[in-house]
Amino acid sequence: MNDLQIKAVLVGVTFGIWPIVISKSGLNGYVAAVLYTLVGLLVMIPFVFGHLAGPMMTRGLIIAVIAGLIGAGGMLLYTSMLSKAPAQNVGTLLVTAFMVQLAVPAIYQIFRGGQMTVTRGVGLVAAFAAAVLLNR
Repeated sequence: MNDLQIKAVLVGVTFGIWPIVISKSGLNGYVAAVLYTLVGLLVMIPFVFGHLAGPMMTRGLIIAVIAGLIGAGGMLLYTSMLSKAPAQNVGTLLVTAFMVQLAVPAIYQIFRGGQMTVTRGVGLVAAFAAAVLLNR
Protein backbone atom coordinates (compact mmCIF):
# COMPACT_ATOMS: atom_id res chain seq x y z
CA MET A 1 0.00 0.00 0.00
CA ASN A 2 1.22 3.48 -0.78
CA ASP A 3 0.82 6.53 1.46
CA LEU A 4 -2.43 7.68 -0.18
CA GLN A 5 -4.01 4.24 0.10
CA ILE A 6 -3.10 4.09 3.79
CA LYS A 7 -4.67 7.52 4.28
CA ALA A 8 -7.80 6.36 2.42
CA VAL A 9 -8.13 3.39 4.78
CA LEU A 10 -7.63 5.65 7.81
CA VAL A 11 -10.27 8.06 6.47
CA GLY A 12 -12.69 5.16 6.18
CA VAL A 13 -11.89 3.97 9.69
CA THR A 14 -12.23 7.41 11.28
CA PHE A 15 -15.38 8.31 9.33
CA GLY A 16 -16.80 4.94 10.30
CA ILE A 17 -15.91 5.19 13.99
CA TRP A 18 -16.82 8.77 14.93
CA PRO A 19 -20.59 8.37 14.39
CA ILE A 20 -20.58 5.30 16.62
CA VAL A 21 -18.60 7.10 19.32
CA ILE A 22 -20.70 10.26 19.21
CA SER A 23 -23.94 8.24 19.35
CA LYS A 24 -22.73 6.93 22.73
CA SER A 25 -22.33 10.47 24.11
CA GLY A 26 -25.95 10.72 25.19
CA LEU A 27 -26.07 14.28 23.87
CA ASN A 28 -28.91 15.65 21.78
CA GLY A 29 -28.07 15.08 18.12
CA TYR A 30 -27.78 18.77 17.30
CA VAL A 31 -25.61 19.51 20.35
CA ALA A 32 -23.34 16.60 19.41
CA ALA A 33 -23.12 17.86 15.81
CA VAL A 34 -22.16 21.37 16.93
CA LEU A 35 -19.51 20.05 19.32
CA TYR A 36 -18.17 17.74 16.61
CA THR A 37 -18.01 20.66 14.17
CA LEU A 38 -16.35 23.01 16.68
CA VAL A 39 -13.68 20.45 17.60
CA GLY A 40 -13.06 19.78 13.90
CA LEU A 41 -12.79 23.52 13.26
CA LEU A 42 -10.30 23.99 16.09
CA VAL A 43 -8.16 21.14 14.78
CA MET A 44 -8.23 22.42 11.18
CA ILE A 45 -7.61 26.15 11.80
CA PRO A 46 -3.81 25.84 12.19
CA PHE A 47 -3.60 24.13 8.79
CA VAL A 48 -5.41 27.03 7.07
CA PHE A 49 -2.78 29.69 7.75
CA GLY A 50 -0.49 30.06 4.77
CA HIS A 51 -3.24 29.09 2.33
CA LEU A 52 -5.40 32.20 2.56
CA ALA A 53 -4.12 34.02 -0.52
CA GLY A 54 -5.25 34.05 -4.13
CA PRO A 55 -8.24 31.88 -4.92
CA MET A 56 -10.02 32.61 -1.64
CA MET A 57 -12.04 35.44 -3.18
CA THR A 58 -12.79 33.81 -6.50
CA ARG A 59 -15.02 31.08 -7.83
CA GLY A 60 -13.36 28.66 -5.39
CA LEU A 61 -14.88 30.49 -2.43
CA ILE A 62 -18.39 30.30 -3.90
CA ILE A 63 -18.02 26.59 -4.58
CA ALA A 64 -16.66 26.02 -1.06
CA VAL A 65 -19.67 27.84 0.44
CA ILE A 66 -22.05 25.70 -1.64
CA ALA A 67 -20.23 22.56 -0.51
CA GLY A 68 -20.45 23.77 3.09
CA LEU A 69 -24.20 24.31 2.78
CA ILE A 70 -24.65 20.84 1.31
CA GLY A 71 -22.49 19.38 4.10
CA ALA A 72 -24.46 21.26 6.76
CA GLY A 73 -27.69 19.90 5.32
CA GLY A 74 -26.21 16.42 5.44
CA MET A 75 -25.11 16.96 9.04
CA LEU A 76 -28.63 18.07 10.01
CA LEU A 77 -30.13 14.97 8.38
CA TYR A 78 -27.45 12.77 9.91
CA THR A 79 -27.88 14.04 13.46
CA SER A 80 -31.64 13.89 13.17
CA MET A 81 -31.36 10.27 12.02
CA LEU A 82 -28.99 9.31 14.85
CA SER A 83 -31.01 11.11 17.52
CA LYS A 84 -34.26 9.37 16.53
CA ALA A 85 -32.85 5.90 15.83
CA PRO A 86 -33.13 3.17 18.44
CA ALA A 87 -29.65 1.99 19.51
CA GLN A 88 -30.09 -1.38 17.81
CA ASN A 89 -30.74 0.32 14.43
CA VAL A 90 -27.79 2.76 14.42
CA GLY A 91 -25.39 0.31 12.80
CA THR A 92 -27.69 -0.59 9.93
CA LEU A 93 -28.56 3.06 9.28
CA LEU A 94 -24.85 3.93 9.18
CA VAL A 95 -24.20 1.09 6.73
CA THR A 96 -26.93 2.45 4.44
CA ALA A 97 -25.58 6.01 4.67
CA PHE A 98 -22.00 4.91 4.01
CA MET A 99 -22.92 2.68 1.07
CA VAL A 100 -24.76 5.57 -0.56
CA GLN A 101 -21.78 7.82 0.25
CA LEU A 102 -19.53 5.32 -1.55
CA ALA A 103 -21.79 5.12 -4.60
CA VAL A 104 -22.22 8.88 -5.14
CA PRO A 105 -18.62 9.64 -6.25
CA ALA A 106 -18.57 6.52 -8.42
CA ILE A 107 -21.74 7.63 -10.20
CA TYR A 108 -20.32 11.18 -10.50
CA GLN A 109 -17.18 9.79 -12.13
CA ILE A 110 -19.28 7.91 -14.67
CA PHE A 111 -21.28 11.03 -15.56
CA ARG A 112 -18.15 13.18 -15.67
CA GLY A 113 -16.78 11.27 -18.62
CA GLY A 114 -15.78 7.90 -17.32
CA GLN A 115 -17.50 5.04 -18.99
CA MET A 116 -19.85 2.62 -17.34
CA THR A 117 -17.74 -0.52 -17.46
CA VAL A 118 -18.86 -3.97 -16.39
CA THR A 119 -16.54 -3.71 -13.39
CA ARG A 120 -18.07 -0.40 -12.27
CA GLY A 121 -21.57 -1.73 -12.82
CA VAL A 122 -20.80 -4.80 -10.72
CA GLY A 123 -19.28 -2.55 -8.04
CA LEU A 124 -22.40 -0.38 -7.84
CA VAL A 125 -24.66 -3.43 -7.70
CA ALA A 126 -22.40 -4.93 -5.01
CA ALA A 127 -22.58 -1.70 -2.95
CA PHE A 128 -26.37 -1.70 -3.21
CA ALA A 129 -26.52 -5.42 -2.36
CA ALA A 130 -24.22 -4.85 0.63
CA ALA A 131 -26.47 -2.12 1.98
CA VAL A 132 -29.55 -4.32 1.58
CA LEU A 133 -27.93 -7.45 3.02
CA LEU A 134 -26.26 -5.67 5.95
CA ASN A 135 -29.61 -4.15 6.89
CA ARG A 136 -31.32 -7.53 7.32
